Amino acid sequence: PEKLLQMLLESKSLGDIHASSAATAGTRQGRHFLTFTRSQEGGSLLELDGRREHPVNRGPTSADTFLGDAAVEIRQLMNTVDDLESQNCFSLVALVRQATNG
Repeated sequence: PEKLLQMLLESKSLGDIHASSAATAGTRQGRHFLTFTRSQEGGSLLELDGRREHPVNRGPTSADTFLGDAAVEIRQLMNTVDDLESQNCFSLVALVRQATNG
């Protein structure tokens, strides 16, 4: 996990894509990226939004409940969209560990 994180942080192409998206965010109202992750200590669900200065603590979570906790927050965000056409404009990607048997 640490090597993957370092690769993502050092990726020039991801940085270029992010910079391009951030530059046009004002012209594409509402279209941007959010990330949900666990805090470094693992006890809090954090929302990372490039439009905000700091992470937003969305409450407690754990390794066992993280996906469900994030799904609740995502559903709430999707339910705030009033425009019916825009309600179908969500994409979701999850980076998760492979389940182990046993």
